Amino acid sequence: MEDSPEKQVDIYRDTWVRFLGYANEVGEAFRALVPVSVVWASYAVATAYVSADALDKGKKAAAAHAEDAGKAARVGVAVVDTFLWQALASVAIPGFTINRVCAASLFLLGKTTRWPLPVRKWTTTAIGLSTIPFIIKPIDRSVDFLLDSSLRKLYDCGSDGWVTVHWRPGLGFSQKVDPSRALLGTCPPSSLISEDTLLFRVFMRDCGFIQQVMEDRVTYSNILIYARRPELPIITQLVKCVYDSPVSEESEFRAEEPDTNGEQDTFNMEIMNPDFSGPAPSLRFGLGSSIPIRATVEPRSRRSLRIYIKSCEFTTDADTSHSTQVHPIIANAGCLMESKSGNSSFLPRRHSDEIRLYLEAFRFAVGEKIFLHCDLEACVVQRLNVDQKACHYVPEKRRWMLLDDPSQSYACSCCDSTCPRTDLMIGGVSAHKVLGPLVMVENEPQSSGSLDSQTSSGRGLSASRVWLLVCVVAVALVTVMSVVAVSYYLCFWRGGRLGYRPSRDLLTKY
Repeated sequence: MEDSPEKQVDIYRDTWVRFLGYANEVGEAFRALVPVSVVWASYAVATAYVSADALDKGKKAAAAHAEDAGKAARVGVAVVDTFLWQALASVAIPGFTINRVCAASLFLLGKTTRWPLPVRKWTTTAIGLSTIPFIIKPIDRSVDFLLDSSLRKLYDCGSDGWVTVHWRPGLGFSQKVDPSRALLGTCPPSSLISEDTLLFRVFMRDCGFIQQVMEDRVTYSNILIYARRPELPIITQLVKCVYDSPVSEESEFRAEEPDTNGEQDTFNMEIMNPDFSGPAPSLRFGLGSSIPIRATVEPRSRRSLRIYIKSCEFTTDADTSHSTQVHPIIANAGCLMESKSGNSSFLPRRHSDEIRLYLEAFRFAVGEKIFLHCDLEACVVQRLNVDQKACHYVPEKRRWMLLDDPSQSYACSCCDSTCPRTDLMIGGVSAHKVLGPLVMVENEPQSSGSLDSQTSSGRGLSASRVWLLVCVVAVALVTVMSVVAVSYYLCFWRGGRLGYRPSRDLLTKY
């Protein structure tokens, strides 16, 4: 990836010169007090600022891409982008806004007050000037969104193999963008071009771009990721670059050589005994016990594959279309949903081509035969992809954790909502497996090897002790407060001492 540009002072953005961009807004605010020619002069100043800034960005682009084959296109992009953005955000939209605010203010003051005309005009000017600070950021962000959704998309993908992306994660007005939390695939941003916009300039072969070839077109895809605080979901956006290219040029960019031996990769999935040393002796499980499950893939080539369970669900029939009940177990491309509502979890991998999990038996079609339908997927070991993940919820940390790399668990934060899908794999294969029939029964003795069941019992005991402690503390507080209340009544409100007796007059008066 191209090195980040050196930080230097931009006289059009970092010095007092940038205030010249607001000249026409000030002119509009004074329109009621000055000749119209002065207002048009303010527009001339603002336009000169916009043009100078566009030319400056063009010169910088020419210097940065002096050796690139597409130098002219890069310079043109820089000039056009800067001029359009500045013309809209600094001149046209704010000028029109202040004009309408001042016109409306002068009209309303004339209708609702008896102030002299000079006072109304000066008041209108004050309102216009005070409005300027409040419209700058909303207008800037609106223009960013407009360009990001239209013109900027036309030149993000370069014909020379470079990709330029302007991305606003959309954090809201109260949050600032932190470049260290953003990635395009595996690459960090090149720079922060404004307080809420990131710039990525990367080479197509870097950052884990995934290639798809369809007829005479080649598509390169990647994902923009912004990781917020652990309790908040990540922000993602799909990036696609589509090129028209003859087949002879496509092979140069292939990420994985095709398997030419014609053999198929073999998937296996089975229910195991508690220590995963062999198949389960029985497919009857008591409620709360653990169901050990293992899935493996046997590659038929030299490729190293990593297996994932994309989705799983319990059904009451081997054919899902005939099932009367369905309960999802794994969803959102690898999120173990039962880990949040029960004591289910993935186990650490022993090999990349194997994945294991403990699934807690729960109340679903108790006493009936049920089936577990799972979609498996295996792909070459690669960068983090939200489509290939294994996530489970860890109650102690109150967050979703990534099985293969907990430090990148932000990829699991979408498990509580909807994870984005790219439907892209590098050298990937998939299969559908059905396990069963299983039977969930009540009062079934739990397996001695069921660590999750023991954990569940321990948690239940711990919870009962906590409630007992809470009740004892509550009773003690009520008792103490009662004693204090009675003491106050006897010692102070009734006469100030415990030996208080009513006077003889009060005893004989009635």
